[in-house]
Amino acid sequence: MQSPKLSVVTPVFQPNIKELRDCLRSARGPGIEHILALDGFHAESQVRKIRKLCRRYGAKFERLEKQGGISAASNLAALSSSGEFLVFLDQDDVLAKNWWSPVLEALDGADFMYSDSFAADESGTAVRLVRKPNWSPHRLIFNMYAVHFMAVRKKIFAELGGFRSEFDGSQDHDLALRVSEVSQRFVHLPLPLYSWRSSRNSTASNPKNKDWAYLAGQKAAQNHIEKLVPGTVIERIEKYPGALKAKYPRRHEPVSIVIPTAFKLISTGFSHLDQLLTSLIPFLDADLGDEIILVHGGENPSRFFGKVTSECPVAITSVEDNEDFDFSRRSNIGFLAASHEHVLLLNDDIEFFKDNPLDALFGILRMPNIGLVGGLLFYPGLSVQHGGHTFNGGLPNHAHLGSESLEVGLFDLLVDHEVVGVTGALMFQRKSTWQAVGGFSSLFPMNFNDVDYCQKIRALGYTIIQANSVKAIHHESATREPIVHSWEISRLTDRWKFALAKDDYSVTG
Repeated sequence: MQSPKLSVVTPVFQPNIKELRDCLRSARGPGIEHILALDGFHAESQVRKIRKLCRRYGAKFERLEKQGGISAASNLAALSSSGEFLVFLDQDDVLAKNWWSPVLEALDGADFMYSDSFAADESGTAVRLVRKPNWSPHRLIFNMYAVHFMAVRKKIFAELGGFRSEFDGSQDHDLALRVSEVSQRFVHLPLPLYSWRSSRNSTASNPKNKDWAYLAGQKAAQNHIEKLVPGTVIERIEKYPGALKAKYPRRHEPVSIVIPTAFKLISTGFSHLDQLLTSLIPFLDADLGDEIILVHGGENPSRFFGKVTSECPVAITSVEDNEDFDFSRRSNIGFLAASHEHVLLLNDDIEFFKDNPLDALFGILRMPNIGLVGGLLFYPGLSVQHGGHTFNGGLPNHAHLGSESLEVGLFDLLVDHEVVGVTGALMFQRKSTWQAVGGFSSLFPMNFNDVDYCQKIRALGYTIIQANSVKAIHHESATREPIVHSWEISRLTDRWKFALAKDDYSVTG
């Protein structure tokens, strides 16, 4: 008899027998084995019922004599498995019909698989489709989106020592993060291969039921991020269980801040530049050598400098560009004038919130393989202006444009995560990355220069991060007319047709 390819592993503790029956029935399939591990003492009458169910549905039965927790029970079942992949399934979850087919098809190219799901009510009836992003290692730190159904290559599971009991409650999050440290072969199966039941006692229906599980997730993320950026502290986002954020250590490197500007005044008699600098000055460090580079059209800058500008603690360099306003050219001129490796490109109509954006931007850019970081931008009325780029219908859009709430998607506006691009209004990168892609293209003087720039960075294999932890108001196009021409759209789609057709990271909860 051929050995099974997939071993379904289910730890069991005080189960609802009907729910367990549904779980066992759903896990059957050709070449599939199912192993239940009973965790600790149960009434013998209940044990007999569980054994009977296992015989009826052809599942193996293992038992821990003393209660050891979900990790210990899962590890016991895994030890007795014979499949190439371990498929972890909760005792009240139900697999979809023919669930094994897409899993087996993806087997050779994966070390870790996860799927979309249905959220189900207590009766098991699906009530909501939950879509998940393709493999997004940065998002995974801050939200365990690959929850419940996950398939892990048994060899890697064993090499990592299996689940760790100190992370019980979020042992799956800890395992996924540790697998990500040794393999990038994560595969998202964009099909709802299981239903996740929400009961009165589950974290899905009432997060307070298992606050300890969210604390374990915080601990797992802390353990992982400490290896990437030492000194970082993982915190929970208030009111949003399962969503995490990072507090990065204070930066020790200087930044060049490049601001292409048209020097237009606002109704108060000051310029947007004064608003920007007022919000930015508290985070600048003259001792490190921070600098500001203004690239303008030959106007007399002093005419537009208010008291705030004169009191700026770091050097301000004024660079003239006597041609008509061209965002790409003025940005490139600013990069050429920048003295430092780290460059923050800003529109002149940005106004930062009170949290230090520079420490966060530096911390994120220290992560592996990240080439560019953007921020979460709001209109003055605090609806969302920019939550990263998203591609819809072959064209770029601002994710969640106009949203009045941050409660959208899979924590899309709460946790930092990968995106296909970010707005040129706020971009943090290394100068060497800008050089590697040839800077901003002259083909896009006004619009889509940021989309083009982001796709060039992605083409080099770098990741782009939407840092929702960096927040600012964007007085959108306050210093120029926001006009998009048809030739700009045609030029972009001709240049990036295939990239624009696919958005790996856009999800809807």
